[in-house]
Amino acid sequence: MTTSSSSAAVTPRRILVANTVAFTMCFAVWMMYGALIKSLVESGQYDWDGSDIGLLLATPILTGSLLRLPVGVLTDRFGGRPVFTGVLLVTAAGVLSVSQADSLAGFLAAGLFFGIAGASFAVGVAFTSVWFDKKKQGTALGVFGMGNAGASVTLLGAPSLLGWLTDGGANPEGWRTLPLVYAALTTLTALGFWLSTENKLAGESAKKTIGERLSALKRLQVWRFGMYYFLVFGGFVALSGWLVSYYVDVYGLSLPTAGTLAALFALPSAIIRAAGGVLSDKYGARAVMYAVLGSCVFGFTALCVPLGLLPFAIVVTALGAVMGIGMAAVYKHIPSYFPDEVGVVGGIVGVVGGLGGFVCPIVFGAMLSASKSPSLPVGNPQGCFLFLAVLSGVALTWMHFAIRRMELGRATPVPKGIAIP
Repeated sequence: MTTSSSSAAVTPRRILVANTVAFTMCFAVWMMYGALIKSLVESGQYDWDGSDIGLLLATPILTGSLLRLPVGVLTDRFGGRPVFTGVLLVTAAGVLSVSQADSLAGFLAAGLFFGIAGASFAVGVAFTSVWFDKKKQGTALGVFGMGNAGASVTLLGAPSLLGWLTDGGANPEGWRTLPLVYAALTTLTALGFWLSTENKLAGESAKKTIGERLSALKRLQVWRFGMYYFLVFGGFVALSGWLVSYYVDVYGLSLPTAGTLAALFALPSAIIRAAGGVLSDKYGARAVMYAVLGSCVFGFTALCVPLGLLPFAIVVTALGAVMGIGMAAVYKHIPSYFPDEVGVVGGIVGVVGGLGGFVCPIVFGAMLSASKSPSLPVGNPQGCFLFLAVLSGVALTWMHFAIRRMELGRATPVPKGIAIP
């Protein structure tokens, strides 16, 4: 491995803390539209329907998803310190542009700009992995993944902050200060990250050509990992933003209360993700993924029928925790199978997973809008959970048959000592 000039005080633990804090900030920014857009609609400032809201929520996810691969390649080539700092600074500039938006097109453009925050995951996975040996990478990546808690930070704090900034609705334009706050915090995070870390590259990564870096993408297992991540991460991101509207529309809750309950879905996922890494290190991701996907099939199916507020909140919160475990399990194997291409492979898996976060809100919004037509029974508030239940069943089936093929010797043998999901 190659490193930059370093300080003896820089340790793997310190790098992990810096990566996790930076990812938490990026995830908080990435989820900002979940609270902001609903507030603007509730206050009557913009007349957006379900499809518009779904598109707005999905727009930052698209940028963050598509940029994960190139950002991962850059991390393998130049290291995490300069790339992560650059992502944070561009994110700050992007979220600043939200304060100037004044139309659907303007909000879409701003969302595409600050959506680069979602690409931070590809940087963090590669930059974390290079500092830990293989036996500890699952746990380290699980801890890093706790940065998902940024969603809870936004869901808990943004609605109340918006209420204060708008003086309870008396000053409706006060919402424009919210992105300014996020921009300032992101800039400070970038400065802190640069000052507290040093650079490190994996093996001979810096000498590889683009073709050599992308050769791993020919492996079907990379895309299978991506399918799992489409569900556990993409579905998680989509629901983190969507649940605020769901609680308001279905249960008639206030925006701050809806934000609090939505945060209860997001927070356990972030906290338990570290446990998912530990479980994957100990038992293998295959067993973990079987449990995760089976639970998703059962849980999302249960949510397809109307439930009271308490049982709904319990089930959806439990599913958030399950999805967090699944995120750690998916990423457990990438540094084991592709130690010199963690950024690239982690990037493409992240792209597919992030596209789930982009596609799902659009599907949710379309299904919700379809409820206006009695001839389309799928267009009800629970339609989003039906979609996720079907998706879970497809992922579980693909995983099972892929494993059966490996066990019967008709697929590429699994490296000794590694359990592949």
